[in-house]
Amino acid sequence: MITGKVLFVATLQTESPLLMGRGNGDWVDKDLMCLPDGRPYIPASSFAGSLRSLMESEGLDVPEWLWGTPVGKGGDEIQSYQSHLTIQDLLPLANGSGKASVVKRDGIRISHISNTVEKGKKYDYNVVEPGACFRLTAELTIRSAFGSGKDEEVEKIAIRLMNSIHHVRFRLGAFTSQGFGKVKVSDPDVRLFQFPTDSDAWFHYLETGAVMEGVRVIEPSDGWKPSGSYPFSVVARFRIKSAMMVGSGGDFHSKADKSSIKSNHHFVLPGKSIRGALRHRAQRILRFMQQGNQGDGMQDLTRDLFGYVDEGMDREGNSAKGRLLVEESVIGKDAVKPMLQNRIRIDRFTGGVIDSGLFNSEPIWTKGGESIEIAIHIVKDVDIVDKRLLLMLLKDLWTGDLPIGGEKNVGRGVLLGLEAQVFESDKLLAHFKRREDAKDSSDIEVLIGAQALEKIMETE
Repeated sequence: MITGKVLFVATLQTESPLLMGRGNGDWVDKDLMCLPDGRPYIPASSFAGSLRSLMESEGLDVPEWLWGTPVGKGGDEIQSYQSHLTIQDLLPLANGSGKASVVKRDGIRISHISNTVEKGKKYDYNVVEPGACFRLTAELTIRSAFGSGKDEEVEKIAIRLMNSIHHVRFRLGAFTSQGFGKVKVSDPDVRLFQFPTDSDAWFHYLETGAVMEGVRVIEPSDGWKPSGSYPFSVVARFRIKSAMMVGSGGDFHSKADKSSIKSNHHFVLPGKSIRGALRHRAQRILRFMQQGNQGDGMQDLTRDLFGYVDEGMDREGNSAKGRLLVEESVIGKDAVKPMLQNRIRIDRFTGGVIDSGLFNSEPIWTKGGESIEIAIHIVKDVDIVDKRLLLMLLKDLWTGDLPIGGEKNVGRGVLLGLEAQVFESDKLLAHFKRREDAKDSSDIEVLIGAQALEKIMETE
């Protein structure tokens, strides 16, 4: 017997690009899931899968009947039943500032040996821009057979589900390790209603979409707010030394052959670009350590930390998701400016200009102030080797030894560190910054955690 219903109503807003892929599209290699009218949406199956995966990985206790039980196999007498949480497809808001805007982005695969683009490894994909809003509607069915009719138990389950959506690790869609799929819940729109079965309130809602007076509203005592933390994180602020180019293949508003990538009219440094540069440098660091007999057994560290795909192998076991997450960085609007630069190709034998070798690009140039915040997280199973490697990578970024983006051979993408914080779970482990009168990148002031950093970096 059904003893009640709990209704979840909320608005989800994207805080980073969102890619709910459906495979090859007509014009791009990876297209979005879209409605018949062309609007992108979030399938309920993807949302439910991400929610369940997070709750299981975090060890959040929920009753078995919430997700349902597997069907018995081989004649086993197992009672099976479907999930009692029903989620509708998350449709985009049609109008207003939360309208879903779709843009195309380019991607490439860099060889870790030559540090150049692998042949045939350029691809493109569509993403939903940050700021798009989607409506979440879900219902939880309560049955007497599960002994869950008590208001306090129902309330606990409902709040745990909504808190999971607020969790910092809750992401949707593809490329989540590169900062995609981050969403937030618009707090004023969150509603949890518990409908009793001894009235017509539920049927009235189904017919009219309105909630009758007297229906119980479930609210947490401390309000809805982001929860959870990462086992180890580095958040650092940088400024661009001269110029940076993360190409987008040009756009309609630029005359350049290649211009810097934008998102919502702001220049951005994509998490994919940062993560790719970090992975290449991590492999270089590990090869150096192995040559000095300091890295025994560490040759597969980047595969485990950054993830991998082994092409040409059996489908099962040929890939794994990495444990490193890099957020997309929005560059301050007043910190940089784009400037067109014309260039030519020179014949190495004659020293003259190659015919039809004129091209141009539009990198962004620094105005001298703070411009970029880079956030790097290890999401699970962190050990001392992971921490040590991440601090080494931070050092290379901080000193300008690890450029980001394209055109590095002409000085693009060099960063100078200004301030950095290191977190362990939700605790600030270390905090240091560049001195205002510093003459080089090694002149820093450690505000908190000098001994903690030394302990991580010390070797046996």
